[in-house]
Amino acid sequence: MESNDFDLIPVQTVYLHYHIEAAFFTSLYELQLVEITTVNDAQYIAVNHLPQVEKLIRLHSDFNLDADALAVAAHLLEKVDGLQNEVNLLRSKLKLYED
Repeated sequence: MESNDFDLIPVQTVYLHYHIEAAFFTSLYELQLVEITTVNDAQYIAVNHLPQVEKLIRLHSDFNLDADALAVAAHLLEKVDGLQNEVNLLRSKLKLYED
């Protein structure tokens, strides 16, 4: 195993830990909401992608959203994050002129 292989979690482990079906996870992959890495015919997800996967699973279970609705929600949340970053940047620039 390479050193970066330790940063990967088998998708089977994700299924079991979060109590999700493989078909649901496959739908997320097909909609490009999650990234799956294949090594020696085994599928893995990067550890640094887990927060995004957890967010999608929570949205799915809390609001009973299907994969297509999750794609829309993820896109909107990404837009909101971008707008929040822009507001913070503009506030910091404005502060320079106020001081």
